[in-house]
Amino acid sequence: MARGDAKRRRDADKAFELLAIYNRTGQVPILRNVIELLRNSIPTGVDRAGHLSNLCVALRESYEQTGALADLREAVDMGNAAVSAASAGHPYRSACLDNLGTALHELYKNTGDKATLHDAIRAHHTAVAATATDDPNRPGFLNNLAISLRLLSRDSGDIGYLAEAIRVGWESVSMTPVDNPDRGGHLGSLGSALYELYQRAGDISALRDAVKIDREAVATTPQGHRFRAPLEKNLNHALQELQRLTDQGL
Repeated sequence: MARGDAKRRRDADKAFELLAIYNRTGQVPILRNVIELLRNSIPTGVDRAGHLSNLCVALRESYEQTGALADLREAVDMGNAAVSAASAGHPYRSACLDNLGTALHELYKNTGDKATLHDAIRAHHTAVAATATDDPNRPGFLNNLAISLRLLSRDSGDIGYLAEAIRVGWESVSMTPVDNPDRGGHLGSLGSALYELYQRAGDISALRDAVKIDREAVATTPQGHRFRAPLEKNLNHALQELQRLTDQGL
């Protein structure tokens, strides 16, 4: 292995080690180190697509933490480059499509450009369609598709897209093993969609389902995890609304 290739491999390995730490702690300086290491270690060949897609994810996370729109736009660029590098049959093509879809989803939330949202949903749909039913990544791809469908429902005013998001969300949760660390997030997304259905359609059964799902999401997520607080907040909102209805005899 050439000296340059060996350094790229070391930098990439270090980036993935730091990324695991960031995912537990949410510390932005660690994430910035991850991004620089990934930028400086882009490989050629079959590994290029997955590497670019990981850089897309890290840049999107940086945007979510700091609000730096330049990071988000670079995330979309890296996501598109990753998909271009992952031709049909590439083992990481579905993951590259999913990560691109999530970056586009975030860009739509910033710009309001409807074409960007439709591009995001198209990428998520394609990722799901290209993934086997027993693939362990499929629940996450379904979850991300459901989140984008919720946005489309709000943008269009068509509650049918929200119903589709809930259907996809249930499928995601049903396929996520109970010991999977992503299960809490998938449950939280489904709970939010159910609560939104209650808010928009007055469906009290959806509110009851939201409370049940939110409870499980909190119970599944360990203390100290960076997603625990927002999950608890969602549960408290749903419980308060259910109590209000109960007090009214509904």
